[in-house]
Amino acid sequence: FVSKFLHALYTLLGIQGNPSTAYHPQTDGQTERVNQEVEQYLRTFINHRQDDWAEWLPIAEFCYNDRVNKSTGHSPFFLNNGYHPWKGTTPRREVRNETAQEFVDRLTKVRDEADTALRLAQEQMARFYDRKRGDAREYQPGDLVWLEGTNVRTDRPTKKLEDRRYGPFKIIKKIGASAYKLDLPRKWRAIHPVVNESTLTPYVAPAFPSQSTTKPAEYPTTPTDETNHWIVEEVINSRYNSKDKLQYHVKYKGRPRSEWEWIPAGTLKTYAREQIDDFHRHVPSAPRPLATIRLPPRRQENAILNYDMPFRQIVNFTTPTLPTRLFNWEDGRFELSSIARTRFLKGG
Repeated sequence: FVSKFLHALYTLLGIQGNPSTAYHPQTDGQTERVNQEVEQYLRTFINHRQDDWAEWLPIAEFCYNDRVNKSTGHSPFFLNNGYHPWKGTTPRREVRNETAQEFVDRLTKVRDEADTALRLAQEQMARFYDRKRGDAREYQPGDLVWLEGTNVRTDRPTKKLEDRRYGPFKIIKKIGASAYKLDLPRKWRAIHPVVNESTLTPYVAPAFPSQSTTKPAEYPTTPTDETNHWIVEEVINSRYNSKDKLQYHVKYKGRPRSEWEWIPAGTLKTYAREQIDDFHRHVPSAPRPLATIRLPPRRQENAILNYDMPFRQIVNFTTPTLPTRLFNWEDGRFELSSIARTRFLKGG
């Protein structure tokens, strides 16, 4: 919807309006391309919970504006300001003062060159786009392919910063004219294994082993450590499932993302306690186990509370520190001396 006011304003200013719609950004290709590059940068550096993306925005903006554009032949910084920014890596050099007319002439020349280069780039992009609009790609059973993540839903907050593709997966057989059945992991039961050819990309093995840590392998038949479990490299998230049971999302060492899975807290803590503690230390707001109050045997008879009393640690969002002096508690545990002074206990 574009109002009559904007139509009249465009007419007076000589602007040719071309409004776009959601999920159809072809009318604003330049902006969409910039968004794609910034999203790709953030996707590479943010953590799994995607809660630190704002910290990377200034660096992403500076890197994009200081990079030479292939179409224009100049960086956005230079086209806008007429000079390159100082990055602090090289000493400043003394330059002669130039008149305002020299600066305007130089900037006008650069922008004219950029305008010509953009026209040529648009024509080249149109040729490349039409070239890709060909027949569907044919795959054979046993081929390894990437699955585009467009329709794959995960537990991560933002789809824009999620991985673009998953796999590689093995093709089992062809279904119909342009669909294929994939050999998906056992825990991907919510995703239908038959997908269209347009969502698949051929897997190309890296030229050097150090180029990729994703290995196209099946689930291992033997454990990788002495605990009869795969080696847990990192705990990346936690949640309470539909049965109010705490689970941890674990990243396995040397395994692709498609094989990471949710493990019950009671099972995981038997062989990955250090990774659990490290996760809660870096993400204190994530769901965690309920703490427990344990009273000495001589005080159990006088206590109204049960021997094991679970409670959630309350985070104070109005002050930078937790009120540990109020009840002398910290990290979900009370001091016994404070418990004895509360009204919930009887006797000494």
